[in-house]
Amino acid sequence: MSGELLYLIVSAVFLVLLWLFVLAVMWAIRSDLFGPKVKRMHRSAAGAAAAPVAAPAPQSTGRRAARSDATAARHLVFLEGPARGRQLTLAQDMITLGRSADCTVVLRDDYTSSQHARLTRRGATWVVEDLGSTNGTTVAGRRISRPTPVAVGVPITIGTTVMELRG
Repeated sequence: MSGELLYLIVSAVFLVLLWLFVLAVMWAIRSDLFGPKVKRMHRSAAGAAAAPVAAPAPQSTGRRAARSDATAARHLVFLEGPARGRQLTLAQDMITLGRSADCTVVLRDDYTSSQHARLTRRGATWVVEDLGSTNGTTVAGRRISRPTPVAVGVPITIGTTVMELRG
């Protein structure tokens, strides 16, 4: 009779572990499909709280910035993709781009990795670096494999998002 009791206990433990595994798989699939939960910041009456990518981009005159002086870059402007028409003021020396809520700029783009790329100011130059993303990062239409300097007006593509540095 003790053998039957042991079999019943082992069977119950196995079923519990099996259900925990199934729930863990379902949680992982949900996280991949919908991403992590992100707390939304509500604007106060004065409008003090705003997302880092909030201001609309200035209207283009059809001309690309002719200057390649990276020190003049004060904004990152989104030209295509989910964040189209927005700009980010470059107040920090390092900006991470990706789907993760931990990134400085969160891109809601299915073709963007969680930690996709990093934009870093090195002296007078801005440098973009792919962080081992699945779909890669392109600068001026060329896929990069190492840190690459970026001039003002040169398009940077991450997934379906196209952006460029502007003065």
